[in-house]
Amino acid sequence: YMSNTIIILVNIILAVVLAVGLTPVWVWWERRIAGFIQDRSGPNRCNIGPMRLGGLIQALADMLKLVFKEDFTPAHVRHKFFFTVAPVVVFMASFLTFAVIPYADVLVIDGEAHTMQAIPTELGIMWFLAFAGLSVYGIILGGYSSGNKYGLLGSIRASAQVISYEAAMGLALISII
Repeated sequence: YMSNTIIILVNIILAVVLAVGLTPVWVWWERRIAGFIQDRSGPNRCNIGPMRLGGLIQALADMLKLVFKEDFTPAHVRHKFFFTVAPVVVFMASFLTFAVIPYADVLVIDGEAHTMQAIPTELGIMWFLAFAGLSVYGIILGGYSSGNKYGLLGSIRASAQVISYEAAMGLALISII
């Protein structure tokens, strides 16, 4: 029983490291491609003295900017707690969709098979679709808590778009299954 717990913890740590650890690489890659498409100098021109590191310094500067940025809540916000929680709901919903994606084949230790995914469940696609749909609540919560009718209308419109995209995604997944 202890080995199952350790395997599950290792799976969760690996999934988090892969999901969060690859984000700077994807951001760097996207910036390089966007710079090429827009015919402008990309982040590879950013440097500290003689050190360029192929554009990774720009990602480091962005990270430092976000870490030291002030957490600002406008004065007109009606529900400050919900206004703060709304992005957390969206982040957690999108982050938990990665929990059921297997990142390796089944690992066999002492004749016992272990599924290599953060949450070893048989739900798979259903888990993915369920948590992808939960992001709608964060969007609506952010619009409602802003205390602005245009913010609320914008969040309802964005939620309608997300729901309609999920319908198409669900139909595409059903055709695969």
